[in-house]
Amino acid sequence: MISEKIDVFLDVGQELNFSTVAKKRYTTQPTISRQITDLEDEWGVRLFVRSNKGLRLTPEGAIMLNCCRKMDQQMDVALKQVKEIVVSKRDRLRLGFLTDLNAESVFMPAICTLAKEQPGLDISLDYGSFGDLRLGLKNNQLDVIFTYDFEVQNIKEDIVVDYVREASPCVAISAAHPLYEKENLTMQDFSEEIFYLPEEADSPGREKDFRYVLRANKITDGNIRFAPNQESVLLQVRLGRGAALIDSGASQIEMYGLRTVPLGRGEKYDRLAVVAVWKKENLNPFLPMLMKEVTG
Repeated sequence: MISEKIDVFLDVGQELNFSTVAKKRYTTQPTISRQITDLEDEWGVRLFVRSNKGLRLTPEGAIMLNCCRKMDQQMDVALKQVKEIVVSKRDRLRLGFLTDLNAESVFMPAICTLAKEQPGLDISLDYGSFGDLRLGLKNNQLDVIFTYDFEVQNIKEDIVVDYVREASPCVAISAAHPLYEKENLTMQDFSEEIFYLPEEADSPGREKDFRYVLRANKITDGNIRFAPNQESVLLQVRLGRGAALIDSGASQIEMYGLRTVPLGRGEKYDRLAVVAVWKKENLNPFLPMLMKEVTG
């Protein structure tokens, strides 16, 4: 119930008799009468007309009774929904990570801490492209996704976005690339080279943003090509077919022996952040537990 006084008001409004309500609640008639008087004083309205013939609601009392009944019903519905959510999600948490993100070193300590505190919790972890993560979130296949902040504008759901950490973007090439052995490599050395980006369907807006980066580095006519997703972009890099933008903390750099060139300070991509994103309607109780570990 919303409060004891309102609970009593609902009973009195139903029975229109202080003594009947007192017996029902295992108390005295004066106690019930006093609680109604206190409520009238608190609200500044007279709820009942008291007479030898019994109790009758005032017009104000009828309005307040109707409102309190609706509030009471809504509270019951809310409590039922909360219990259903807790039961259905209490043993499951589904995490989605962008392929670039080094989840093993950055997020695994938080995941392990949560797993230790909740030994019965089933935690699943999926890696995917930008599009994979957006679709997983949309279809409720993932509880939370970890991606870059520029992707937030591409998510159409009503979401919560939580900052996780800064990202330091850089341009990466593999040992198969002609520039790999060049000393003092800078962004200007890439003016005639190929850059790979995920296709528009996977990450809308990336080409526009990346052309901004190229212009900021005095590369006016960048040779941009596209691959279906970030995994395919990294494949082209490994094959020596071009360069790509990547987080300097990505595990693929060490895994594939990539060489990186940092972007100049002040670039749009130099201010990237890793964020956690989930639907506002997702009330999985383990989400705030995980985010406390991740962001704390």
